Amino acid sequence: MPLLQGYAYYLGYYWANENVTREALQIKKGTVSEWQRCNNFDYLKDIPSSLPYQLNLLKRGYRALVYSGDYDMMIPFVGTKLWIKSLNLTAAGHTASEFKPQQCFAMFDRWSSKKPL
Repeated sequence: MPLLQGYAYYLGYYWANENVTREALQIKKGTVSEWQRCNNFDYLKDIPSSLPYQLNLLKRGYRALVYSGDYDMMIPFVGTKLWIKSLNLTAAGHTASEFKPQQCFAMFDRWSSKKPL
């Protein structure tokens, strides 16, 4: 890992665990003990599909910006693509903000302003 990238991960860790950051992101106290980048999760429960939950939120008018990458072995692209297609939505890429920060900021800015992506 290049030194600059490692330093960015280091800074990101401290930024994400600051109370002011958590408050701005509306993370309820006690729900997440510590943010870690791409850690391996030991899930205690599995659900066959989150599709019914996503459809329920969309029907209630909630907006979602979901993206997943095609080069990530932990988050398979094919399954994500099919999931997003079943919701009749479009997709972007996993950790895109790390490698394309300007484009991701423009995407998020358009999305949060309710403009077309």
